Amino acid sequence: MQEFLFALTLSALPVVSNFMGAMIAEALPSSKQTLGLALHAAAGVLLAIVEEILPEAHQTQDTNLSTLTFIGSFALSMLFSSYLE
Repeated sequence: MQEFLFALTLSALPVVSNFMGAMIAEALPSSKQTLGLALHAAAGVLLAIVEEILPEAHQTQDTNLSTLTFIGSFALSMLFSSYLE
């Protein structure tokens, strides 16, 4: 149960950081530097979460499935991103 709460907390970090970023973006005048800082911070949060979750996923029996799922979700994210632009 404690591992589930840890994973849930890690999953909530991007939600909280996106909400905080949206509030800051509304409060401050935006510039290219501010946008760049916000995107770098969001990428850092996601990389930290992946760094925590991926090694634990590889402790299971089927490591290929967890790696392929991670790659597939990244590809799907890129597809949605390019479609929305």
